[in-house]
Formats: sequence, structure tokens, C-alpha cells
Amino acid sequence: MRKRCSLGKSCGATCIERRDACLLELPQSTHEPLSKTATLIQNFNNKSYNFAELVSAVVIADPTVKTKADVVNAVRNNKKIIIDYPERYIENLKMRSSKLVEDYISSAKEKFAPLTKDGVSKVYVLGANAQKNSIAELNKGLAKKENKADIIFYNTKGQPIGISVKSSQGDRTTNFSIEKMTGQAGVELRKFRNNYLKELREIGLNEDQIRNDFAKKQMSPYMSHLNNFILTNKPKIIDEWIKGVGVENVKYPIYQFDGKNLKDQQELGRYLRSNQDKIDIKLQPRTGRGTSLYYEVFVNGKKEYQWEVRKVMEGSTTLETRVRNKEVVDKNVNKEMNTILKNVTKGLKEKSPDVPKKVIIPKSTPKPRVKPPDLEKQLAGLKQLVVGYRNQGFKEVRIMDELKKLGVRPALVQEVLKVR
Repeated sequence: MRKRCSLGKSCGATCIERRDACLLELPQSTHEPLSKTATLIQNFNNKSYNFAELVSAVVIADPTVKTKADVVNAVRNNKKIIIDYPERYIENLKMRSSKLVEDYISSAKEKFAPLTKDGVSKVYVLGANAQKNSIAELNKGLAKKENKADIIFYNTKGQPIGISVKSSQGDRTTNFSIEKMTGQAGVELRKFRNNYLKELREIGLNEDQIRNDFAKKQMSPYMSHLNNFILTNKPKIIDEWIKGVGVENVKYPIYQFDGKNLKDQQELGRYLRSNQDKIDIKLQPRTGRGTSLYYEVFVNGKKEYQWEVRKVMEGSTTLETRVRNKEVVDKNVNKEMNTILKNVTKGLKEKSPDVPKKVIIPKSTPKPRVKPPDLEKQLAGLKQLVVGYRNQGFKEVRIMDELKKLGVRPALVQEVLKVR
């Protein structure tokens, strides 16, 4: 019954709370097509057709709107708004609570007023097709990390203004590839990661065991290598980060709006550039299990940002930036998600009286056991792991414990500990 999301994982509520692009399916007894319910939940997380972009565009074009219904009416009838696939944005909008949308509208009106005082002639929602949009000529030649505007509008004087839209203060403000930011060094980092993953697979570890290796509180050899790489290449990473955050090569004004605050991105870039030699990062302790690394970013001795290094097991290792109180924002995100799920199941119950009171997520089918590779390959890979642990200063007892956590048989543990 469970489907695989685009990340290859079984779908579940935890993925939704993290706002990953994921699917959640309700049981067959709802008498609703599973694909329909899955689509509803996926639309909640769909960053390509986010409600906040739609609301922002409508407020810029028509500041008189007040409700969700007003937004829907405006996007269908206001000729100033140029948008591809408006119904997809509307689906995403309908999933949100009325209070959330009305609060967003109210804040957007206040913050956008100074930008729209000269009148508005056209509003373009760039969305997923930004590169194919008729306005794409404005961004020609820009790097992807500098092409930050989700909306571009023209005032009656013909001047373009860009808006980078976030649905909440908890949304990431950047999402850059560390490997691409660091040139040839990044290419070597990718090779190191791929070789490390290959070694773990050759000794017979499955994907869950490999993820456990990456997620240990005491950093594994790869996570330790990644941390050292970031610290060694810190000047280059900070330089590229400022270039992306400050959209230094963009020729028109760009602002970022998160539902509460409106920030001038170029002004922020100038501030960071002028204080570049006073920017420092500090690795945060790994208090829980997870495959991310977190860094506090200090500017002039004041903590202003948090970096999260993600996707260390697949794709391109990314550096995400957030300005937030993580605990408060996550609580708000979970509260909103619970409201969405409640509304979905409520609507289905009205059509199907026998729907169960709780959403039941069936257990996934057990994975077939993978036949381990030959003993020689296992020993070779484990010996390399042991050497890596010793280089980190692990004692023999600690190494034995780590190997047992990875599911290595006791006989093999004793054998590989003989290596010096």
C-alpha cells in the first residue's frame, strides 16, 4: 500500500513535518482513490507551487484582497498576474488554514506597500518554469544560486523588482551545493564520499546500516572528513555564500519576504561583504541521530545564522541557511501540518462513514535479505574502518562497540582488530 517518494523512502508523517516532498496515503476503507489523497498531501509540500508565492503576487497586483476566496478570484481574473499552472497554486492554497492565509495577506500588504507606491503594471510568478518564463531574459547569465526571485513585478515606470518568497520564518533562505561552491576540492569531496559508501556496501551493510554509520553522535570517518573539509575551505565557502545571499550580480532590486519581514537582499550582501573577515562558523554538538551537520554562523561575534549541511548520502551535499528559532518554528510547522491532515480526513469521513478515526499507515514490506559479498572484501573494508577509527583516537573497546552496532559478526570483529 505504501509508495516510494522521490527520495526513495517510504512515505510517512515525519517526512511531511520536515516538509520533504513526500506522500501520505490513507487506508482503502476511505473509499477514495489513494492517488487523490496522496496528491493532496504532496501538494502541501510542493515548493514549486507554494501558496505564499500566489498570495504575494496577488497582494502586489491587488492590495484590496482579504481572504483565500479573494486570492482565488484575483488569480483567475486579474490580467496583471502572469502565472503558469494557476490551479496547482490554488490547490496548495486550499490546503492552508484560513487564519494562516489571512495573516500572510495582512503582513504582505503592510510590507509591500512601499515597493508598490508607484503602481504595478505586471506581476510574474516564475515558479518551476523560471528559465522558460517570458521574463527569463532578466536573469540571463546568472548562476542558479543568484537567481533567487520567485516573483518579479514591473511598476508603472517600467522598473523590475524581484521578491524571494518564503512561506514562513522557518524556511531555508539558501540552498547551495558545497561541492559546486568549492570547485576542484568539491570534486574530490564527492569522490571521497562515493568511495566511502562503496566500501560500506562491499562489507555487506544495507542502506539503513549505512545511514546509522553517518548518523552516529560520535562522527564516523566520513562525517569527520566532511567537517574538516568545511573548516579547511571556510574562506571559499563564505565568499560563495555571500555572493549567493547578496545576489551581487543581479541588476535589479531583490527583496526577501517570509510572511513577517521584508529584507533587501543586496543591502544584506553589502553588510556581509564588508564584514567578511569577521564571519566565523562553529560546529554544533551532535545531540541526536541525524545525517546533517549544523554550524552556528557568527558575524562580528554575534550569532546570526545557522548552516545545515544535508544530503551527505546522495546527490550533491547541500548547505542550507536559516535565520530562526528552530524550536518555535518547528512547533508551528507541526501544528499547521496537523490541521491539514485533520481537514483532509474530515472531508473523507463525510463521504465515507466507516473511515477509521485515526490515519493508519501500514507497515512496510520487509526488505529481502541481501546476500553478503565474499569474506575477503568484508575483511578489507572493515580493516579500513578500523584504521579510520584509530586515527580518530578510538580505544579498542570503543572500536569493538562501533563494529557491533554496524552488525559485524563477533568472529569478524576479532579478526579485523588484529590489523595494525
